[in-house]
Amino acid sequence: MKSRNFWFTLYTILLIGLVFIFLTEINVENTKALSPIGISSEDNFQMVSSEFGKDFENFIQDKAKVKIYDEEDGRLIKFGDVNLKIKKKSEFLEGIKEKIINITESLGTFISENIL
Repeated sequence: MKSRNFWFTLYTILLIGLVFIFLTEINVENTKALSPIGISSEDNFQMVSSEFGKDFENFIQDKAKVKIYDEEDGRLIKFGDVNLKIKKKSEFLEGIKEKIINITESLGTFISENIL
């Protein structure tokens, strides 16, 4: 029974992680399309409304509270007026990556010794 709970928990954690990653990627694409850096969504709406008139009256506005921008050296996350920069080479992320690698190796060893 413990083995079943372990696999269910592992599956749930992986599923939640994948959903989080995919939602982040969707946010990046939406932000790229609807709110380029330096231009607010309100400015975009006014520009499109004045240029195309009534045809684009229902133009999609980016009213998201969280916006994620892809940059060369990492990602910029905006929570309203608060900006958070995450670098690609970060000590924190490298530490997390190292922990995940250790956990996977331990899991592999555990599975090969006890299950297979």
